[in-house]
Amino acid sequence: KLTEVEEKKQTIKFFAYSVSHDLKSPAIGLYGLTERLLRQYGEVLDEKGKHYCEQILKTSAEILSQVEQINTYIATREIPIRIELVSIKEIFAELREEFYPALRQRQIKLLVPPNLPKVVGDKPLLTRAFRNLLDNALKYGGVNLNEIRIGYKKNDCYHIFSVDDDGIGIEQEGFEKIFNLFHRLDTSNRIQGCGMGLTIVKEVAKKHLGDVWVESAAGSGSTFYLSIARNLVSMESVEL
Repeated sequence: KLTEVEEKKQTIKFFAYSVSHDLKSPAIGLYGLTERLLRQYGEVLDEKGKHYCEQILKTSAEILSQVEQINTYIATREIPIRIELVSIKEIFAELREEFYPALRQRQIKLLVPPNLPKVVGDKPLLTRAFRNLLDNALKYGGVNLNEIRIGYKKNDCYHIFSVDDDGIGIEQEGFEKIFNLFHRLDTSNRIQGCGMGLTIVKEVAKKHLGDVWVESAAGSGSTFYLSIARNLVSMESVEL
C-alpha cells in the first residue's frame, strides 16, 4: 500500500516537472520572438500592433513566472532543509531593499521591530516564506494599504512571526482555502499570479515543524502568522 502511494507521488511529481518544462520552452521562445519583432519592426507597426506585442510579452512573462512558482513549490516540498543559524533581521533588511521600489511608489511603510532574533532553520526557505507574505500583503491589501508591520514573539516551543497589514482584509469563510494550491484571494484577472505563494509558505512552515495561519476581518486588515519550531538545532534535515 505504501509503495503504491509513493509511486503515485513520484508520478505526480514527474508530471508536474514535465508540464512546467513543456510550458517554459515555448513561453521563452514566444517572448524572445515578440521582443525581436518589436526591436526590428517596431517602426512599421501601428499603435495597435505595438499594443498587441506588448500584451504578448506580458502574457508570456506571466507564464514563465507561474512555471517558476510551480518549480519552487515542488522544490520546497521535495528538498530536505539545510539547518543553519539564520538572522531574521538580515532577511528583512534584504527584503526591504527588494521591495523598496514598490513600497516607495505606493507610499507604504514597512515597520520592522529591532528585536527580530536569530533562529535555527533554512535561510533560503525562510526568506522565500517572508517574501511571499510581504508580496501577498502588497497584492491583496488594496489601494488604501498604508502599513505592513512585522511582529515577533516566542513560547517554549516556537518562534512566532507575524506580517500584519491595514488593508482590506479577508472574509472569514476564505480562511481555510487561502493556503490551498492554486487558490487566489482575488478571482478576477486584476492581480497576476497562480495562487501558490501562500501554499509555499505553508510548506516552509511544515519543513520547520511549524504552521501558518491568518487572522482577519473584511475591512480590518489581515495578520498572517508563521511559526517555526525552536528544537531544530540538533537536526540535519527534516523530511515530511
